[in-house]
Amino acid sequence: MSERPSDDKFAPLNAEEIASSLVEVRVDHEGDVVLPIPHDSPSIPAHPKLGQPSRVWTYRDASGETFFHVCRFETVSGKEIRPLSLWRVNGRLSWLWKGVPEPRPLYNLDKLASRPNATVIVCEGEKASDAAAKVFTNSVCVASANGA
Repeated sequence: MSERPSDDKFAPLNAEEIASSLVEVRVDHEGDVVLPIPHDSPSIPAHPKLGQPSRVWTYRDASGETFFHVCRFETVSGKEIRPLSLWRVNGRLSWLWKGVPEPRPLYNLDKLASRPNATVIVCEGEKASDAAAKVFTNSVCVASANGA
């Protein structure tokens, strides 16, 4: 970087910092992650052991395209959270119960992109983000993938 970094932790990134943060999606040994998820993709499956999720949170990119889902399941021992993403394995589209490679978008990134001047509230998870959005209606509530 040619200039001294700002002491302001919240200062906008300069062009060089933005360019250095761009990363291509990695290829996994099980196939290639499909991002964004096509509109005509297969339906979200039930989990083979946990069944149907009680709640599904969808992560989107800045333009609103679906990237992956986080599913909540209620079990006798409590909640279970599982990421669900679409992969191309041996030439076929397959839902896999696994997260996508980094970098992952924030939950509600599409809302943040559409309201860049709004106050941002960073929450512990998707459920907390949705709850906070009901209270702080003038703010954008976000969460990071895989929790705080």
